[in-house]
Amino acid sequence: MKSQTVFVYPDSRLEHFQWLLVDQGELQQVWAGDRAQMQHSLQAFTGIGPDCVVVLPVEVALHSLVEVPRKQRRFLSRTLPFILEGQTAQNIEELHIVVGNYQLGDRVSVLAVPHAYLEELLGIFDELPMTPSAVHVDSELLSKSDPNALHISWYDDRLLVSALGRGFSCTRGNLSSWLERVIPDSNVAAAVKMTLGPGREAEGSTLEAELVQSYDDVSAPIKGAPHPLETLALLCLTTGRVTNLLTGPYEPETSFARYRRYVPVGATALVMLLSALVLHTVTETRQMQQRAETTWRFVAELYAQASGDERPFNRVQFRPIVESRLNQAGNVQGEAVFLNFLQLVNQSMQGVEVQLQEIRYAGDRGEIQMQVIAPSTTELETLRRQLENHSVQVSYSAGRVEAGFRGNFQLQWSGGTQ
Repeated sequence: MKSQTVFVYPDSRLEHFQWLLVDQGELQQVWAGDRAQMQHSLQAFTGIGPDCVVVLPVEVALHSLVEVPRKQRRFLSRTLPFILEGQTAQNIEELHIVVGNYQLGDRVSVLAVPHAYLEELLGIFDELPMTPSAVHVDSELLSKSDPNALHISWYDDRLLVSALGRGFSCTRGNLSSWLERVIPDSNVAAAVKMTLGPGREAEGSTLEAELVQSYDDVSAPIKGAPHPLETLALLCLTTGRVTNLLTGPYEPETSFARYRRYVPVGATALVMLLSALVLHTVTETRQMQQRAETTWRFVAELYAQASGDERPFNRVQFRPIVESRLNQAGNVQGEAVFLNFLQLVNQSMQGVEVQLQEIRYAGDRGEIQMQVIAPSTTELETLRRQLENHSVQVSYSAGRVEAGFRGNFQLQWSGGTQ
């Protein structure tokens, strides 16, 4: 919540309003007036851009407790309208229904407000320098500090009651009948807490005496602030959970909410991009594996030609085998020259984008004849330079083919430095 917060408390007809400013946690003056006066007063806050919280009177809302088995709560949004039909005479489709915070066993607190009322309320702020960030119901806000207690707030002739997940307002004369209806047990262990407005001290003592006859834990009445909105604002600023009715179609627009409709499109595009990337990677990997298989096949053939070794070609042990044969004292000089030559050719091809097509060893001339495919002549020139850097004499010819350029190399090495 911002350092400055405006609290607005309308009546059930949106004709009369109370409002106040909380600055750095300090309550300022409480104003009261009709809609036009409230709008004119709030225009003065244009410069500071305060947060805005609206507190609705429970007279305009249904604050009830419904029984929903725990196993069925995942379907709560679909089943609530049918459950509430028996508790209200209003068309259920005309109500904005929100699940409350209070839960007791299989019972869940529910708040319902007419769509028409919420739409008219939010429309009042269209031309004001602020948009409500939260809308609460006063009866639920009353229980914020202790949801498991019975709370009674008495200002003027109105008693606001929060009774263990339910909320209502009534007069002093019909309080007992309301309590018997919402709390059927005559003796309740839950604590009872009362807040009294100015001038209600004597009547509050009488009410306390009556409540003691039916409830186990009745606290002494607390003297409230001069205005009910001040009491509610202070409760809102304390710790604890309270339901915000601005959900679903009434969710405040944020920077994320403005672009949320693009999320499915963006997610689809991202999935397509990742799929294409994975497909490209798989294709490249397969092509590299195929090139590697071809290269190893030619190396195996060339090794067999030069060494006369008829055993199966071992890729893993190829380097140790070659080094071992080079170190064998009994080897002929020609084989040693060839194996060194083959190592240099293999080193020269590292990092060059060429595909080996064919390789032969002409022992009588001490020459390797090699055919490769490259995407450009630049790659062929790179291969030539790397071979020459290893003291290999190179001559080659190149020709264009469908896959790029074919290079026919003749390589000779006289045993220079590696």
